[in-house]
Amino acid sequence: MRLQDVLLTLIVAGLELALVAAAFRALDAAAARVLERMVAGRSDALAASSRALRIRVRSVLIVTGSLLAVVILTYNGWLAARHVDAWAHTVSLLELIGVDAWIRFGIALAKLAAAALGFLIVVRLVRRVLRSVENALTRWGVRVTSPSRTMAAIRTHRLEACVRVRLDFEKVKSAGLTLD
Repeated sequence: MRLQDVLLTLIVAGLELALVAAAFRALDAAAARVLERMVAGRSDALAASSRALRIRVRSVLIVTGSLLAVVILTYNGWLAARHVDAWAHTVSLLELIGVDAWIRFGIALAKLAAAALGFLIVVRLVRRVLRSVENALTRWGVRVTSPSRTMAAIRTHRLEACVRVRLDFEKVKSAGLTLD
């Protein structure tokens, strides 16, 4: 085997390992961010549980990434032992995938990105609406402490508002006025 073939095989293996490492690092960062956002402002017990889950997720990612690295190195070693140019082999495998498949893959990624962006926008809007509702309840004198108490207070205020409207309507009616 020529030195050039060995170097190309090492370059291909290095690129594949770098892609795997970057992908698993991105997954780890995403998992950390999700867990961090889930426990923000919550109890200490939930934070401790989240830390334990983060450690477990990271361990699974490390083990999976390590196994994938072993598979990559084994496959590239097998190619080198059979005197197959790893670079040409990889390019030929990628060329087997048609242009339309790459286009469909790109469209699928764009749809996924649009769906994720739409989800984030909806989450922000829902948070804003909930904050507005909470502020409105606070203006009404309702203290938001628990969902069941809040709903009971909303029903009470709604009942009081209906009674006030009914009393006002009775006053208008007894005065002989019409609502036309």
